[in-house]
Amino acid sequence: MKVYHQKNFLIGALLLLLGVLAIAVGIWKGFTIYLVALAVLLLALGIRMLVRSLSKADARRDRINEQDERNQLVLLKARSAAFRTAQIICAQCLAAGLLGCYFLWETELFFLCFGFCLGLGLTLSVMRSVLFIGFLSAEQNT
Repeated sequence: MKVYHQKNFLIGALLLLLGVLAIAVGIWKGFTIYLVALAVLLLALGIRMLVRSLSKADARRDRINEQDERNQLVLLKARSAAFRTAQIICAQCLAAGLLGCYFLWETELFFLCFGFCLGLGLTLSVMRSVLFIGFLSAEQNT
């Protein structure tokens, strides 16, 4: 067997290793429905990635998709929009925390706003990336 796509092969091997570790944790601590679902998902994705990395045709398709300029443009636009959104939200939360700290003399309020802006910024950046990529890929299909 020859590995045609090393990156996918390593990702598949890592996913398989995580799936086996999830099964080992289940044996050690006891199985729950979430752990079983996680292990099955990790093992299935790992096997799929390994099979794709060992197939010459699938590896070729993956390389073409990675190097396609349209896919790179979609990814670049999604990342920039997500970053702008997270940056604006974080700036607003920090400003609100500073104002609250100044007027109320509550330092905990600043740290609360700082933690909130970190969590919200990260969540929104991920969600915006996913939605933007889905929107642009749907536009390309039409």
